[in-house]
Amino acid sequence: MDRLNRQEWDFFSTALIEEARTAIWQTRARIEPRHLIDRVKGTLQDIAGAEHGADSEDLVWQKIRQALVVAAYETRPYCLRCGACCKKDTPALLIEDMTLLRQEIIRPEHLYTVRKGEIAYSPFEDKAVELAHEIIKVHSIRGTNRCIFFRGLDGLCSIYDERPLQCRLQECWNPDRMREMSGEYITREQVFGQIEQLWDVIRAHEKRCSIEKWRRAMERLEATKGHSVEELLELLKYDHLIRQFLTERFSVKIEVAELILGRPLKDWLPLYGLELIEVPEGAFILQPVSQNS
Repeated sequence: MDRLNRQEWDFFSTALIEEARTAIWQTRARIEPRHLIDRVKGTLQDIAGAEHGADSEDLVWQKIRQALVVAAYETRPYCLRCGACCKKDTPALLIEDMTLLRQEIIRPEHLYTVRKGEIAYSPFEDKAVELAHEIIKVHSIRGTNRCIFFRGLDGLCSIYDERPLQCRLQECWNPDRMREMSGEYITREQVFGQIEQLWDVIRAHEKRCSIEKWRRAMERLEATKGHSVEELLELLKYDHLIRQFLTERFSVKIEVAELILGRPLKDWLPLYGLELIEVPEGAFILQPVSQNS
């Protein structure tokens, strides 16, 4: 900071106040911008004295913004129901949330299964990771990360007083709290294990359409330049037909099938630039995603 001339210092001070205002608005804190800056003076000095490499200016401002946001959150260590967590991701259910299922506060159509081996966002690490175990999550509004229980009109959670434990424990003003959390996740076996016929369907699907088999099939498809497509089509066809069986045999809604079996395999195809087409004869073909899709 000492190296800045007067003009540079005036610009920096103005920009810093604007960043402080943004942090206050983002966190809904009740503090004056200059007072917030005073709270992070020591951190700002440390940032200024550190080496940041070629991208020094961008990196410096990124660290300053983070310091201001953390300090702003610390001035209001309680939930303001601002919706920041609700718009970022949806909660996974823990054993303590079984009561919400029994009381039908959260119903099967509100949920879907993320199977072992899938890539999913982890609030503990704040990034996408490969899951070491399956979890059951609340659906988001299609095309967004926003929880289905977060109401857009008034910006409030519709089940706030009886929300899942992960929501209760999450503290946006204390990101380290998520890393300290521990608990047992609800699994499909705990939900459906006592329904013998349905549990048999789940086990059969896992055996035929595991995430490991899906990945191997995709890798071979690429390695053989499409010549192993039948292997992948068999997986996709079985996944499709067993969902039809659920709706016909158990009168299961399409939405609930995503809880019972996880997300349809065909939904992952666009990630590989592919789409599944059902032809009139009841067969399936794979083709590149059309330009008009």
